Amino acid sequence: LPAATLATQKPTDTTEKPGDSLGVAHLIDALRDLNYDAREAAARALGEQRDPRALPGLIEALRDGHCFVRVSAARALGNLGGLHLEMCQYDEALSHLEGALAIALENGDHALEYATLGNIGTLYLRIGQHHKARGLFETGLEAAVASGHLRHANIIAVNLAQVLLEMGELTAAETVASDGLER
Repeated sequence: LPAATLATQKPTDTTEKPGDSLGVAHLIDALRDLNYDAREAAARALGEQRDPRALPGLIEALRDGHCFVRVSAARALGNLGGLHLEMCQYDEALSHLEGALAIALENGDHALEYATLGNIGTLYLRIGQHHKARGLFETGLEAAVASGHLRHANIIAVNLAQVLLEMGELTAAETVASDGLER
């Protein structure tokens, strides 16, 4: 299939299995397609596959001339960051997540912003850097509440309460948890 055609399909619509080298290679090639819709669709599909081989192409797509392509590439990098976080590959995760956060802030994508802040906060929580985790969760919580995404705000609030409990700040943890119940 031509890159533009493949990029507009979901990865599971091809005859290849998700994650196959050929399918990922076609999607990476589609990141350079002349049609921005094809580039954007390729970035989204690569994000769904969460295949680390897409990293160089997605980083290049962060400089694309079209904002939808950049945002989709940033979301895909956030997904790759989440994958590395699940695999306890913290340096790689942080690199991907910081790239996604920069694009979220640049483009005013609040959903990507608070999701990425939450993932970075989780990373710092896992490695025992509670003060950093707390700051990120607090910022993510503010962004989610300001955006009206209360379900996500409550997820972040649970993580923030966990950090506060681990820091021995029981009253603050109780306040965060009760505020979440009131939302």
